[in-house]
Amino acid sequence: MKKSTKDKLSNVSSNVYNNSVKYRFDKHKVCSEKYKKGNIAVYDWVSELCYYYLQKEKNLLNEFEVILKQKKDKLSNLDDSEFRDGIIDALKDVEDILHRKVK
Repeated sequence: MKKSTKDKLSNVSSNVYNNSVKYRFDKHKVCSEKYKKGNIAVYDWVSELCYYYLQKEKNLLNEFEVILKQKKDKLSNLDDSEFRDGIIDALKDVEDILHRKVK
């Protein structure tokens, strides 16, 4: 099964953290201090980037729900008809699907 973007970003974030730790706390002089600082700078930047996109992904569902609610509110202004009732019922079904717990 293909991993989700969230899983991939979480994996990158964990690995970046683990890699940065060995450069932050390594007492052995295997590489120069400038080299270590360069590595740490990139790992910190990628970590922040992962955090940004994980937060953005978290907000996508909220944005989706807001758009559904806005559409439902606009439709409530339409004249009472079976067509309008069908649309509103379908939007309610979609909201129910969104709020179900995934097993």
